[in-house]
Amino acid sequence: MSEPIRPPQTAALDDPVDAIGVIAGDHRVERAIAARTLRAVAGWLRQRANVITQGQWSI
Repeated sequence: MSEPIRPPQTAALDDPVDAIGVIAGDHRVERAIAARTLRAVAGWLRQRANVITQGQWSI
């Protein structure tokens, strides 16, 4: 049986400095978190695409 499809973990507020920046409304921190989240999702999608193209995953 193939592994379940799970999106990447994107808990961006694990870092207290990031949490403080978001609370303070620092848009640079928010953009950095968004960029990290998008990179994580893109990496996950690439991994899923590789598994699908290699025929290791079925619907």
